[in-house]
Amino acid sequence: MKEKLFWMGILAIILSGVFNYQIYKSHQLEEPIFLEHYIAKEMYPGNDMVTLTFYYLTNKENPTHVSYVIIEDVFGYTIDNYTGMSFDGQPQFHYHQEFTYYYSVPLTIEIPADTIPVEGEDSWQFSSMDVYFGNGEMQTVDIGEVIISKAQHSKIEGLQFIRGSGGSDGFGETLFTSTMPHEVIRIDHPFEGKVEDQVAIKVSASGNSLPSDESKLPSWLEEGEFESWNSKVGSILPDSFGPISIDQDGWLRIYTQARPNHPTILEFPIDIYGVTDSGDEFHVEAHVNELSYLEEKQIREIIREKRGGGQ
Repeated sequence: MKEKLFWMGILAIILSGVFNYQIYKSHQLEEPIFLEHYIAKEMYPGNDMVTLTFYYLTNKENPTHVSYVIIEDVFGYTIDNYTGMSFDGQPQFHYHQEFTYYYSVPLTIEIPADTIPVEGEDSWQFSSMDVYFGNGEMQTVDIGEVIISKAQHSKIEGLQFIRGSGGSDGFGETLFTSTMPHEVIRIDHPFEGKVEDQVAIKVSASGNSLPSDESKLPSWLEEGEFESWNSKVGSILPDSFGPISIDQDGWLRIYTQARPNHPTILEFPIDIYGVTDSGDEFHVEAHVNELSYLEEKQIREIIREKRGGGQ
């Protein structure tokens, strides 16, 4: 009887091991999964490289390393994030987040500025790239949307940047002061209509009562508790308000509120265009830079979506 119980116990252990291994195998990625990005970068004179950072999911066991990428025949060279070897001889690398079965890994690439196909005021836009891995395999991946353009220069500075701040609650504020009387004639960003479910933007200016259409608020902003955002009065972008007149020594504030645990990487300017009382045009920028920490549930949803609804 004791011998029978012993062998039954051994069998239970084996079956449990097989079951757990099957669960483990079912969660393994056949190839890395890249997250969604909305990135707009500017090329500045004298800078030889344009640097971009993307994020992808890879298995914790034998994580995949990227060697280089090609975007429309333009090479992107990786900045190696390996940090040495562990005590057991395994390579160590920097990752953004660790999950049960996966790592979220940053991939930083440098693109030589003289190879980027940008002429005049045109921009270079792409939504996918060919990724070449250390194991010799290649994968064409969707990465969201990237826009690279030449930096805009103004002869004058109608608005002067004073400070910018951001918190763990996803709320950010940028303050400008007016160096001369002027009108702000337009405020926009390159991804209007594409990122409103991830980030909200509000504008406020001294001496102005700007219209605010609460119907434009995304549902996630109405449902959550955002104390800092709700305490600020302003006009929500995109909005069709007229020119904003700002006196000398007045101010302009840009508020941003990112959706908690949003799965999209956001890195782009908020462009502010104005004209002084003497007719000189100028351009300044606030910036959105949002990288959230994701939850296990979100990772499972992202993988399920990328797999076309499968496990």
